[in-house]
Amino acid sequence: MISRQKFNRTKLLYNTLTETLIVFLFILLAISSLHQKIIGEQKEIIDDNEFIPAGFVAINENEYERFLDEKENLEKKFENKYASIIGEKDQLKNENDYLLKKVQIGIGAPSCKFENGKSVLLSIDFFPDTIFVVKVMDIDNDIFLNDRWTLVEDSIYILNKYDFRKFGFLIHESKSINKDDQYCIDGEKRWNSSFCYDCIYVFSASDLKDELFVKNNFSWYNRTKDIGSELTKYMMLISQKYFYLDHRVQS
Repeated sequence: MISRQKFNRTKLLYNTLTETLIVFLFILLAISSLHQKIIGEQKEIIDDNEFIPAGFVAINENEYERFLDEKENLEKKFENKYASIIGEKDQLKNENDYLLKKVQIGIGAPSCKFENGKSVLLSIDFFPDTIFVVKVMDIDNDIFLNDRWTLVEDSIYILNKYDFRKFGFLIHESKSINKDDQYCIDGEKRWNSSFCYDCIYVFSASDLKDELFVKNNFSWYNRTKDIGSELTKYMMLISQKYFYLDHRVQS
């Protein structure tokens, strides 16, 4: 049987331990609350970028605002300078294109050359009644002009003045460039300008009277009779409107 004195001591010890445990729990709760508060404050600092990572320098708010203003000013200066440089580049390109155009306008287009090294596209002979006899010379490939005319090596055309002008114009314009430029549309000197034409085809003034095709179509014509210097000169000028003349002596 437990004595009352021993019972009282045991009860006192129990109560003391209980109170101690309660106090200890309160302390733990207080520590936990404080820890949660610290964690919350740290999160707010991180979220507000108020922490200073390693390698960075701490500055106050005013200094940071001045830094942002200077950064913005530098960016604007850079954008303005970049735009200015681009503008100067475009201006210089336009000036260069204009000068190049002026140079090209003042220079005649070169004569057309073929891969075989030759340059004469056509041999032309002049007949009475302003008839042009045209023979296609050594060309690399057939030249398509339109549904009516395709230039084939050694082919011969017998053309009146009207058809020859159309024929010559088609060949001449087949080498045109910069077609949308206003100068090449209505410029006074555009006709043989290197700005408007890649090259100009060459013809030779030749005697084609002995060609079989010509004999068959001009059996009535006295091949020993000259058509006259005036008509020859006139037809030569028409030919030279569309082609360069090959001044070499033809065999």
